[in-house]
Amino acid sequence: MKRNFLIFFLLLLIFGWQSIVLNAQSGTPSSEQVKKQANWQNADLKKNKKNGVSTDKAYDELLKGKASTPIIVAVIDGGVDIYHEDLKDVIWTNTKEIPDNGIDDDNNGYIDDIHGWSFLGIGKKGSVDKENLELAREYGRLRKKFGNRSKASITSDEESDYKYFQVVKEDFTSKYDLAERMCKNIKKNIESWEESTLEVKKYLKKDTLTIKDLRSMNAPEGSSVKQSADFLLQNMEHGMNLVVLQAAYSYFEDQLKYDLNPDCDSRKAVGDDPDNFKDIRYGNNDVKGSHPDHGTMVAGLIAAKRNNNIGMNGVADNVKIMPILVVPDGDERDKDVALAIRYATDNGAKIINMSFGKNYSPNKKEVMDAMEYAVAHNVLLVHAAGNESKSNDSAMSYPSPYINKTSNIIPSFIEVGASTMYKNKKLPASFSNYGATTVDIFAPGEDIYTTYPENAYEIASGTSFSSPVVAGVAALIWSYYPTLTAKQVKEVIIASGVSFADKKVLRPCEGGKAPKIKFGQLSISGKVVNVYNALKLAETYAK
Repeated sequence: MKRNFLIFFLLLLIFGWQSIVLNAQSGTPSSEQVKKQANWQNADLKKNKKNGVSTDKAYDELLKGKASTPIIVAVIDGGVDIYHEDLKDVIWTNTKEIPDNGIDDDNNGYIDDIHGWSFLGIGKKGSVDKENLELAREYGRLRKKFGNRSKASITSDEESDYKYFQVVKEDFTSKYDLAERMCKNIKKNIESWEESTLEVKKYLKKDTLTIKDLRSMNAPEGSSVKQSADFLLQNMEHGMNLVVLQAAYSYFEDQLKYDLNPDCDSRKAVGDDPDNFKDIRYGNNDVKGSHPDHGTMVAGLIAAKRNNNIGMNGVADNVKIMPILVVPDGDERDKDVALAIRYATDNGAKIINMSFGKNYSPNKKEVMDAMEYAVAHNVLLVHAAGNESKSNDSAMSYPSPYINKTSNIIPSFIEVGASTMYKNKKLPASFSNYGATTVDIFAPGEDIYTTYPENAYEIASGTSFSSPVVAGVAALIWSYYPTLTAKQVKEVIIASGVSFADKKVLRPCEGGKAPKIKFGQLSISGKVVNVYNALKLAETYAK
């Protein structure tokens, strides 16, 4: 029987393929993990030997006895568990709305939006779960127009769209073909694993197999059972098992069924027209939604109740979290993002955290208009750079403040990469996107311990978690120095960061050997956020 020894390699391809990923540890973190990871993002490098943002030092040395003003931070994300033990006291409440009376009391277009809004809401409760990628939606839209036409039939007015279709088609086809191959290969490996396990169990007369069993097994060289044992041993020594294989198969199967399926239309259940930006009366007030893990983790990093002897500490201590649900398991819609930004702005949010992103944005103008609306109302937007180990300078990631990769027209927009707890060559997280002209600054984003639904806590990695650290820093600055403008808050954060510009680090890289470059080549500032320094600088700005 022929064995495939590439399982581990194949599984590695899963990671880094998503634009914004959640790499939570499986199961409850051990006490040792928690001790190492808990609140390291708030640590101080000199005092704690961890490259955090010096939050605790700032409270101890700069903020004692000072008054602060509450700040509303909108978390545009998946759902948020607003009843979590570490979050329930920091959730925003719309005091202009009477709960559960079925009436839009404040006439903002959203009935009973007591704690925020879900633009993925279906009926009175529940929300869209799985959606396809914007890539698949664009491919499906353009395929209807150009799929059966020759190049000779394209008019001059259609030429630009036709060229765009060729780019989309190539990107879609490569990703779809990869998912198909992975499904096929992993399925074969699952079958081989099951057959090998049965064969070796029968030979050893055991119900379970361990690495020790396989190492000590004395089967004839070249025999089928020896091949089966070697196959299992090699993969088990790399941490592989049948559960991981089955999860990998499900991942790529979902890619084909949902993410890369142009005909997937989960949106119908919402009942709106996703291309009509004037059609705003849709969704519901179920801000927890069907998958509140990611949003709950983001919210905790910003504002989990500090010093309550449970869980972890958020960065800011006088914040109200406004959950706005727009991100399904798939790509968010431009319409939902634009309306969410406007909703947050109109309802008093001063900071908007956006830990999501995608590579295509067919209605980017409407999203840009919404961001300009937020800027006009003195709102700061904070966005995660992405987790593909790539340069955002060469490939746009949306939402973006840039027009044609050059002109930044959203001055109060911060793009955040992920740093680690180390100040050595591993300072930038290996998965983080970067950009000498597009990423503003880095912040802690690897092995972060934070809130998780149902009063749980998890350890996770991603720029998704660097962004809320910066949003929390901004909220802390603004709550103690409320006279600053959004643009000034951004200036303070960037100017006060700890510079590692000249430090040689490993450039984020997917596979292969990561080249060494200067940290200053990975962002505009070459810095890591530091709230202690930021508060000191904010004092001078306020004066």
